[in-house]
Order: sequence, then structure tokens, then C-alpha cells
Amino acid sequence: MQAKYRLGVMYFRGMRGTPDQRGIPGDRRKAMKWFLEAAGDGDADAQKMLGDIYSGRESSDTGPDYELAAKWYREAAGNGNADAGECLRTLQREGKILL
Repeated sequence: MQAKYRLGVMYFRGMRGTPDQRGIPGDRRKAMKWFLEAAGDGDADAQKMLGDIYSGRESSDTGPDYELAAKWYREAAGNGNADAGECLRTLQREGKILL
């Protein structure tokens, strides 16, 4: 599972190459494909990253979708990602979602 998540991170952030190699430019579409696959496999890190993307904590090509962010934070928290639970509580405290 982690391989799909890590591939998503590489595409999301891009990857600089060494001086004699070209890097990999960021590609958000490919990143989302890999994050969604990993998240569907139960990868809590990928689920949290999707929550971060949809909440606006990570930059995205669209505006925030707090309900979708909350869905992914809940999944991630249920799969053991403690940070996702705190992110979910923050969305609630800020009045962006109802629990």
C-alpha cells in the first residue's frame, strides 16, 4: 500500500533530479489517481493526504470541499492515523463541518 501513496507524493510534489538527471515534474492528476488507489486499499496516510487536499491544507486545483475532507479524515483516523482525528476536530471547531 505504501508504494502507491509514495508514488502519489512524488507526483504531487514533483521530484528534483540530480545534476545529470532530469527530475519528475509535479502532476496533480496522476497524484490524485495514486492517492485514491492507496486510500481505497486502506492506506491511512493516503486517506489523510486526501483530507488535507480537500480541506485546503495542501494546495489543490479546486477550492476546499470540507465534507469530502471530513470523509477522508474519518477513514484515516479509523485506520490509525492520529493526526487525521485532530484535523477532523479542527474542521469542526472552525465551523466548517458538523460532527
